[in-house]
Amino acid sequence: MDRIKTQANRLWQLISNPSTAATYQQTLGTTWAILKETGLLLWLVVCLVFVLGDWFWQASYATGQKTRIWIDNLQASTQEATTETSGSDLLNKTGQSLLSVGQTSFAAALAAAKGQLGIEATPAAKPIGLIPPSPEAAAPAPISPIASTAPVTPETSPADAPEG
Repeated sequence: MDRIKTQANRLWQLISNPSTAATYQQTLGTTWAILKETGLLLWLVVCLVFVLGDWFWQASYATGQKTRIWIDNLQASTQEATTETSGSDLLNKTGQSLLSVGQTSFAAALAAAKGQLGIEATPAAKPIGLIPPSPEAAAPAPISPIASTAPVTPETSPADAPEG
């Protein structure tokens, strides 16, 4: 029994020693710093993969566009161009609108990833072979003011007039 008491006292002295608490605090601080830096590194790698994927996608898309234009020009020079049916025209327009929505979302996520990596945002390259929108479609419609039904008199100000 005496031996157990002696061993318990030695353990308590080791635990209650001020250097033990300092050692554990330093260990926990170092462990937290390692975990934080590892997490940041992993996040930056994910952002880098995202940016490289965008670069690969843009290069592939541009190559595909150029190849398609080359093939179309080759076919046009060897035979008469055929007209597309209205069904394929509708499918083409639907695909372009879906592509536009996807590109907008992707551009926002890509800008955030480039910001995390500290890469300067470059202006988006104009896709090859796509028809630009007409100037009428790009211009917003003018906004007309809402006229109040109550007349404004010297006794009332426009802020006092009821909204219509």
